[in-house]
Amino acid sequence: MGSLGTQDGGDVVTAYAAFTEQLRALCLTDFPGGMGSWNKTRFKVMKTKYSKVTYWEDERRAVGEENPDALKEFLTSSFSPWALEGDWSPDLEQLREVAVESPQRISETFIFSQFRTLRLVDKEVVEVDNNLLKFHSLEELILSANKIRNIDSANLPRKLKVLELCGNEMISLKDLCFSAPRKIQHLGLGYNRMSCPSESTYLDVHYWPNLVSLDLSFNNLTDLRGIIFKLITLHQLRILLLQGNPLALLPWYRGYVIDSLPKLSVLDDVVISTDGKLQFKGLSQREDLLQYAAQVVVTIGKLQGLPHPMIPSEQEDAAEYPVITYNYYVSYEFVCDRTNTDVDNTKAVTENNDQENQVVSNVEEFSPKPPEGSRESAEAQSVAMNPLLEKLQLNKSATFYNTAGKEWEEVVESSYSHKHFLGDLLELKAFLLHGATVAVVEEKTLYWPAEEVRVESGKSQSPKKGGKAKDNEKQKEKGKQSAKDRKASGKKKKVTLSDLRHDAPIRRTIGSLNLQLEKLISGESLMDTVPNFGEFPAPIVETARSKDGKKSKDKKPKSGRDSGASQKTTASNKGKGKGKASVDVSASEDQPPPPMVPLTVEFQVQLVQWMSVPETLQQELSESKVDISASPEGAVIP
Repeated sequence: MGSLGTQDGGDVVTAYAAFTEQLRALCLTDFPGGMGSWNKTRFKVMKTKYSKVTYWEDERRAVGEENPDALKEFLTSSFSPWALEGDWSPDLEQLREVAVESPQRISETFIFSQFRTLRLVDKEVVEVDNNLLKFHSLEELILSANKIRNIDSANLPRKLKVLELCGNEMISLKDLCFSAPRKIQHLGLGYNRMSCPSESTYLDVHYWPNLVSLDLSFNNLTDLRGIIFKLITLHQLRILLLQGNPLALLPWYRGYVIDSLPKLSVLDDVVISTDGKLQFKGLSQREDLLQYAAQVVVTIGKLQGLPHPMIPSEQEDAAEYPVITYNYYVSYEFVCDRTNTDVDNTKAVTENNDQENQVVSNVEEFSPKPPEGSRESAEAQSVAMNPLLEKLQLNKSATFYNTAGKEWEEVVESSYSHKHFLGDLLELKAFLLHGATVAVVEEKTLYWPAEEVRVESGKSQSPKKGGKAKDNEKQKEKGKQSAKDRKASGKKKKVTLSDLRHDAPIRRTIGSLNLQLEKLISGESLMDTVPNFGEFPAPIVETARSKDGKKSKDKKPKSGRDSGASQKTTASNKGKGKGKASVDVSASEDQPPPPMVPLTVEFQVQLVQWMSVPETLQQELSESKVDISASPEGAVIP
């Protein structure tokens, strides 16, 4: 048995070397197995006329020797230091029992002939060498969670029926198919790195005549039609796993596979019923419906817990101008639509960018950032685990979509919904692994009188760069002066925001986080969540006091534009109407601090998956009446 202990390949860990390491850990020739002082009189050596060594068992046992049952207990007891830990092949465990009961049978030939199943899981195996051909009776070979990039099928035992290679680094089936064992019934290739469209070439019945179960899940395969075209030739195929591939993101994926492979019984671990086959009957022939693009619907609902923009201390010395308004919206990151509807979508985005509340501020552009230390570390870890994310990092194709700006309310109703059409399935999968940034943004806008700034020549001139602060100060003084003039004249002219000019909006990120979307790759079609962006003080309730010092009814803070404008208009009315109630700011100092409330938003991401052909036809008919490329409620920040 000396050759069993040698490792092959130097630094390269081969499958046979990993097996010999396991075998050495069994200690077949040491206690409690093998032959030694603990059982030396149980077996006496005899030599025949052919000089072959044989053994015969003697029931007499010397003092100090162990009973065979007691020795076997050392192998199974959880308190025994000889008990096996971890994932071992059943044949290895049986081999230890043989080493205790009949140690004279242990030999290299006997060991290779006894194995039906060999498990080498997470052993850093890189190469499957030809020493595995010594296992003449091997039927199951499990090499999951290793570092195998390629396999020469000539090194696989010929009686093999199950080959499991899940969690390796396989990039192609070409060499594996060259002379694969003809009896293989299950081929497990999940969680590898296969992405080339030509891989479907190696799924033909010529290579796998007896294949019953095929696992290709969580690779990077995109050519659904090509793969199904080859799988149709596998007449014995009954179990198929394709989820986790970009091709599974197509809305017609499941129906197309079920209709194309009528003998299939299980798809992605879900049993295919007779009704399920009838629902998708004829779908594989409807080329007019099979658009090669994923559809993802993002829906944003109620926004609650917004901090109120009113600051009582600012109301005392405020001038009439500038008038300040506050708007709030939700911004989320998503992959840019890249299908035949790109022209329409671009037009819609351009139209939305022309809206007044979507002007890009040159003071503070919105660039949401996740909480420090969360996304960056998670991103680095994800890239290390899945190189597919490198595609997204190099491409930088994701952008931000916004809901329409709304005025402040205790509960802001967004009612936002947008369907994304995405033709690059590999890019979409990378983005879902990466996660999306979702942020709540406050947009502050300052309005000023519409008078133009004049120079000596009498021509209008825009403010110079760097003089914006001085111009704002002049406008404030002008606002105070105009307020005094109107007060002296006793006349009040009603001015609307449309009569005023405004600065570029100033955007501030109130809260942001990274939303994990991996569940959409794992088979779930709907992700409904209410992310928490942190806690903020509840809205301040103003308490009015009359002249005699008694408290009157509480006044709830106003909302939206009224609340912002009130910050600058209440000061101009200060001192009017003696005896009327006025806001007592000092009273708030005696009150306890306001409670903290969470800032949340209803966020839903749905991966569109067709449930039946009739339902799909009805949906297509309804969408044909409505322009699906109409502008979403929000717009994209360039």
